Amino acid sequence: MLPLRLWGETREISALAHDYTHVVVDATCTSDGYTEHICERCGHNHRDDFTPALGHNYEDRVVAATCETAGYTEHTCKRCDHSYMDSLVQPLGHDYQAVVTAPTHDKMGYTTYTCAREGCGHSYVSDYTDALGHTYTQTVTKEATCTEEGVMTFTCDCGKSATPSPSPRRSIRMIPSSRSLTAPTWAIPPTPAPSAAAAIRTPL
Repeated sequence: MLPLRLWGETREISALAHDYTHVVVDATCTSDGYTEHICERCGHNHRDDFTPALGHNYEDRVVAATCETAGYTEHTCKRCDHSYMDSLVQPLGHDYQAVVTAPTHDKMGYTTYTCAREGCGHSYVSDYTDALGHTYTQTVTKEATCTEEGVMTFTCDCGKSATPSPSPRRSIRMIPSSRSLTAPTWAIPPTPAPSAAAAIRTPL
């Protein structure tokens, strides 16, 4: 209380006292809660009604290891989203199963390796082998005659067959010989010189 002098008389005036505004601060995962009192006139403040920090409320999520990535457990706070990971597991590596594709007469052979772990399916191809090639057996499918060529067919044990095309033949003129023989003989006319006007027949 302060003294007040008025017309020679001194009187005391009482202090106003603080006019507090009260602010409640809730506790968090890592900080205490409290109530803060702040005077609107002078700014004086103080705190009371403390409550302890709540601590994190974690929810766990297990991430399984895969062939190529590590596994772990992730802990995430439901209140503040703070998170951390632990319980690490090394990648599993691929579990390949081999399927051999044998070579054929026309195509190479190879081995396909496919990971058997669920959800992976990674695969690759290696271990190539050469194609077998064809082994043909020849068969006369048409006998030759006096005037026509025969046909020879080549068949592989795989079922594939091939028949060579007949080779082109030179056209010739057959000329009876003038010699006395038991049977006529024939001669192929020689190729004339460039200056000859006509073909020349020459008996044997």
